[in-house]
Amino acid sequence: MRNLLRMLLLGLSLLAPSAAFAVAGKVAAVNGQITVAHASGVAQAVKVGDAVDKGDTVSAGPNSWAVLSMQDGASLTLRPNAKLRIDDYVFDVDNPKNGRSWLTLTQGALRSITGAIGRMNKDSYKLVTPTATIGIRGTDYDVDVVTDNSQPGLEPGTYHTVNAGGTTLKTQQGDIDVAPKQTAWTSTKPAKPRRMTRQQTSVWSDIGKFDLSQKISSVWDGLHARSGDGYTLDPDKLGNDGPKVRRYMKAHPENPTRRRARAGGKEVSGGLRQTPAPEMSALDMAGRKAGQEADMSQKLQHGQWAPGGRYFKPANTDAKH
Repeated sequence: MRNLLRMLLLGLSLLAPSAAFAVAGKVAAVNGQITVAHASGVAQAVKVGDAVDKGDTVSAGPNSWAVLSMQDGASLTLRPNAKLRIDDYVFDVDNPKNGRSWLTLTQGALRSITGAIGRMNKDSYKLVTPTATIGIRGTDYDVDVVTDNSQPGLEPGTYHTVNAGGTTLKTQQGDIDVAPKQTAWTSTKPAKPRRMTRQQTSVWSDIGKFDLSQKISSVWDGLHARSGDGYTLDPDKLGNDGPKVRRYMKAHPENPTRRRARAGGKEVSGGLRQTPAPEMSALDMAGRKAGQEADMSQKLQHGQWAPGGRYFKPANTDAKH
């Protein structure tokens, strides 16, 4: 009888869900035509609450968008005509530093807000595009993959900007570090990444207006805590697993030497470099109060929207790398 009981308990433990083998994430918000093609080849339309997992390719149709909430607290926002593949994803709250998030964006625009994986094991996060690879340092960033004729007037390539934190944009020819409010890009021709010129920043104007019109920021606010100019991981949004992640983050703070080096010798709280790039001045529009939205069309005639709901006036001269 005792042996039978042990066998039953063992069987139940094998059937119990494990954080290490949970799905990668779920659909937190969706609007329009969003489909997911599973590794098995089966494709289906998605709705809020549907799961996404390793091997899935999520695609957004015209004028459509979706926000994916990942198990580690990260979020991925697909904008119109974007196509994202989850190459690999592992997260165990008991061993968060062993997490892994490998993604491929083949076309369209995406916003990525880092979760526990990016905060605790930055080397295990990467996003690949047809022309570049993005590595992170705990961040909130946007990327837009322009293919032939997908966005008239824009040269095909990878357009990339950072809202908070920092990234490294890499090609086989070299790499470049991207700080908050800085933008960079790579063409389809073999070359080292470059800072974006003033003319190319127009890529973010339509994206910013789309996000504002769709009120996507309210979804981000619900998934993340605001921190300065950007968003950061909110352990409270991880449910019962939140306290474990919070304890780990407190016990493993970022190396202060690396933080000072990134900030040019100046200590920055939380490891985020929040100083605006010198080539542009910023007006924080994150609050989006009613009065601000009313005169938005007039302001757009004199400047541009950047991802994250920030409005800036371009510099008089192009930024050169």
